[in-house]
Amino acid sequence: MWRRDALVALVLSLAAGAGLARVEALLTSAFHAYAPINDELFPAIFSTHWPAAGFFLSHLTRTLLYAALAGFAISVVRTVWKRRAWWLWVGLALVLVSLGPLHAHSLAEFGTGWVMEFLPMLVAALVVGFFLRDNILAYAMVLFSMQAAEALIDLFSQPSMFFLQNGVALALLVAVVFAWMLWTSDGMKGSME
Repeated sequence: MWRRDALVALVLSLAAGAGLARVEALLTSAFHAYAPINDELFPAIFSTHWPAAGFFLSHLTRTLLYAALAGFAISVVRTVWKRRAWWLWVGLALVLVSLGPLHAHSLAEFGTGWVMEFLPMLVAALVVGFFLRDNILAYAMVLFSMQAAEALIDLFSQPSMFFLQNGVALALLVAVVFAWMLWTSDGMKGSME
């Protein structure tokens, strides 16, 4: 059950990520005067001796950190929701307002930046609420794969053979992690029964 649901959530999340990238490109081209730009043209990790290892290790550590933060946030929101605390709504309002860019010079620039930050948060909340729910394996797979997909696209889009080889190495490392996650989840399911 965990593996199947995790794989469905993984495919859905990757599709949602690709869709969000297209929406962001559309918003950026439609509102190019107001859209915030990504100023990192060449990631610093490309300057290392083995970018695949740098991406891989940072993805593992971020996956663990983000999973812990997501678990904590979900636990707090569930507890506060049951108690009907008023400050949950104040906190949510503050989070929503803080999504806009800090250095916006106009309302249009703030609004465009806000929408570009709100859409991924909305999609993530919907995926968590409807698909990930209480499947720990799905959280780990989705968090890891979203980062790995972006890094793989970056590596494979470079014309240099060095980066293409690092892309293959990273793809193999990612495949090993996925195989381990799926194999371990079978063992966890058996021990939980």
